Amino acid sequence: MPRRPADLISSWLRGVTTWLGREPGVWLVIAGAFGSALVAGTLPELLKLVPGGNITLAVIAILGLLILAIAWTALNVRTRFGVVIFLSATPDDLAQNLRMQGFVDRHRDKHLKLFYVNGNYLAPKADRNARITVAQRVMQERLSEESAWQVGSIDFYLRCDFPSAYQLARVTLGRGDDNAMPFGGLGRIRIHQFDHGSTTLEDDVIELTHHRWVLQPATSPAPQGVRVTGHQSIRQPEPELQNRCAIVVNLFGDPASIAKARRAANAGDPSTGYAVEDRDRCGGEILIEASLHTDSTVSHQAIVAAVVNEWKKFVESRDDASRAQGRLFIHGPVAIVFALGALLPNSVELVPYDPR
Repeated sequence: MPRRPADLISSWLRGVTTWLGREPGVWLVIAGAFGSALVAGTLPELLKLVPGGNITLAVIAILGLLILAIAWTALNVRTRFGVVIFLSATPDDLAQNLRMQGFVDRHRDKHLKLFYVNGNYLAPKADRNARITVAQRVMQERLSEESAWQVGSIDFYLRCDFPSAYQLARVTLGRGDDNAMPFGGLGRIRIHQFDHGSTTLEDDVIELTHHRWVLQPATSPAPQGVRVTGHQSIRQPEPELQNRCAIVVNLFGDPASIAKARRAANAGDPSTGYAVEDRDRCGGEILIEASLHTDSTVSHQAIVAAVVNEWKKFVESRDDASRAQGRLFIHGPVAIVFALGALLPNSVELVPYDPR
């Protein structure tokens, strides 16, 4: 039975109302168009009905300019794209997935577009590398559809295990992958950290930028609260280990963690919790220490900058820089791991840690 015109109109209005509710930026566009119309005088017939002559018209013009300025400013505040990524070590983590979806719903109005990519849902039976690849390709397609490369910056919100975060940064930000996304045109990349397993964001945000198409920390703040022990030999290294350096990052003031990392790097001992092989043994180390839990002056940005700078010094100290290799021993936070995956070269590999 054909639908009545009244039903069709009602259905259309409900659809438009739902769409406008999901896209609050449309209201700003409408307000801006109305302001432009007032300023340009495209409502002449309406303005003729307003008493008061030129003074009233001037007031209306000023009002139109204000509406236009407010709408333009509000739209430009939301020029960043956002990507929420969920890649857990256990793909069947349904409760965490629901919390992440709630986070996306609450933060849509902060971005021009906010995407949610759940690699666990896209490839539930696949291994970690396959889930990372699928998540990266889906993210690339979504952002390409929206011409996100023309936007000044992009925000990453990560709920990932550490190996997934490190590898995802590599394939996402162009670490030798021909299919990686062209982030070189972006002004800023912002990496956000969730607070202790919740969907509450920490205030500490890591910012990366491109300088002549080379990705680097946006700022290198003074390493206040960050203790750096530059490259030193663990022992008299075997010849093949002289160019391989352990980067030990201990951010929670735990001496036992340093001892475990050193034993893993020195002897290749998997009983430390690190998934080390003989190829991960190192002849030297760089030690970066901080106490994120007790020292509020330590910034994630400073830690990332310190690791990158110390690695550059190690490479420059080699007779043959092309032979320099690194092994990264770190327990998080995930935002720092992701940033280091983006900034460190492919010759630096993350050594996964599982205390179980």
